[in-house]
Amino acid sequence: MAKNFSSDRIQKATQREFKEVQKIVKSFDKTFHVMKVYPADSPAVINTTEVLFLEMHRFLDAYDSLFLGVDNSAFLFEEKVVERYENETKCLPFLFFKDGVRQLSFDKGLEQDEFTDFMWTLKINADLPIEECDIVTALWEKNFPHIGYFALDNFLDTDIGDIEDKSVFEVEKEELSKGSVHLDDDDNPGQDISGSRGQGGDFEADKTTRGEGGPYSSILPTKEAVSAALSEAEEEKLQKQINDIRNASSLNELIVLIFEILYLEDRHFQFSALLNVLEKCIPEAVQEKDYEEISLLLHRLKELQNILTGHNDEKVLIIERFKDKVRNKASIKTITDHYQEGKIENMDAFFDYLKFLGQRSLPLLCKILDESEDSPIRHRTFGITDAIVRTNINELSAFLPKYNNDVIKTLIPIIVSIGEKGIIPLLAILSESKNPDIKIVLIHALGTFEYGYANRTLLKFLHDKDPEIRLQAAKNLNLPADKPVIEALVDLVQKKRFKKRQDKEMTEIFKFLAGTDNEEVFELFRSFLQKTSLFGKRKQDKVRLAVIQALELNGSQKAVELLLEGKIKSHKMISRACEQSLQKLSDKKELPKDFQKGKP
Repeated sequence: MAKNFSSDRIQKATQREFKEVQKIVKSFDKTFHVMKVYPADSPAVINTTEVLFLEMHRFLDAYDSLFLGVDNSAFLFEEKVVERYENETKCLPFLFFKDGVRQLSFDKGLEQDEFTDFMWTLKINADLPIEECDIVTALWEKNFPHIGYFALDNFLDTDIGDIEDKSVFEVEKEELSKGSVHLDDDDNPGQDISGSRGQGGDFEADKTTRGEGGPYSSILPTKEAVSAALSEAEEEKLQKQINDIRNASSLNELIVLIFEILYLEDRHFQFSALLNVLEKCIPEAVQEKDYEEISLLLHRLKELQNILTGHNDEKVLIIERFKDKVRNKASIKTITDHYQEGKIENMDAFFDYLKFLGQRSLPLLCKILDESEDSPIRHRTFGITDAIVRTNINELSAFLPKYNNDVIKTLIPIIVSIGEKGIIPLLAILSESKNPDIKIVLIHALGTFEYGYANRTLLKFLHDKDPEIRLQAAKNLNLPADKPVIEALVDLVQKKRFKKRQDKEMTEIFKFLAGTDNEEVFELFRSFLQKTSLFGKRKQDKVRLAVIQALELNGSQKAVELLLEGKIKSHKMISRACEQSLQKLSDKKELPKDFQKGKP
């Protein structure tokens, strides 16, 4: 016998239990959709139904019962959302919710025949017009012994929608306050209402009709259920959803019909031909700015592909080819115009389409990121952009040259955030750009890396003709540095042309080298600070002063030792510069006494 609903369940769901329920709900939804389009003897129906029953059976063996809450677009378990569906009026929870069902229960002892009958009851009612579908009555007539439900009282005798007779009899409010209602012969003539859920008096009095095994054994109310009666706002929302179903567009109906045929079509050439019909539907919907229809089509396409995966690889391949063809033919200009006009009614559906278009939509996504001041829109846009870049990182190098500079500048931080290993080919392309703005953005993005390929890429910018590019590249070099980078910089600073660079640029490079704590580097610095050098005295002084500034900024013990040597061994100007740097360091921290006496 089915257990009555109770609010006494104190046990809170464990994480493992919740995950098992999630798996069951996903199978529940998948099986329901397969049953809607395949015949009863189809292997797809038989397999998915058996899998779902086995998952349900294992759960009930372990936990005795399963209680699922019902929202208009979600199933709940222990008051937590298990699965929420984007298309509210097309999802399985709405089938129950619209008729007042707020809870479902499955009890230990559930047999496969009973469960299969339950699933076909859902399928048959889902196929009926919205005015004729009454899932509560259908389940009540079946009286499943191990499947229960709770439905709100105000849904039992009236439906939301256009109903001619909205009440069976009238009741005086004063009589209601007495706890009982007297019916005259004129009230509902000829109808026996004994045992009706609408009867007044003590709800628990009639044990024969409301006890276990009776027709109401599966719909006993709880405090939570009674308090869950629809508010005025909820009722208006439900009415709107039902009206949306009634007023579905002809294109919507065509899409639904085509997908039902696609489920059943076994001939591959006919399967492809049907997809070609859908291909023509998308441009028409785009022209009409009807992105909701496109979103519906894409969701059904994904649903179809998920069902076929592992069962018909040829069809899955045909769907992939179809998706590529649709993406390539999309008019990004038209979509961009729609966004700029600000007349897109359903932004969620619009973003669904952009996500589907993948790389082709990146220019528009970047435009939204640059122009939009709406935080939720920016957040959603960034998430989609990031997902597209990560998914298509290997192919993105072919698209980058086609994008304008504004798009590339927006994409660079997202590309770099992925990590070095995945973006080396892209960095190579971007580093060849002749646009200084792109170079600057790329240099700063590379500066977020710790070391490795980023430093090696920045070395290329140290040879740029633009002094600002070189300076920014030097500032964004990151420690620790590997041996090839150190050797390349040591070679660079010893070249005669290096003395022509800006003082700031020299200082940044020397500061980075000082931070490597490399003996060869400090020997090089020592040679620079001596009276004799590779260059003439005047030319060398510019380099020496940059070295002194870098050592001061470094401030390590080795740096202090070199400055002290420079004070003693260099000519007067350089000696004075070393002394001033030592004084600044001593003001910041206490130097060893020997250094203060001038002894290295």
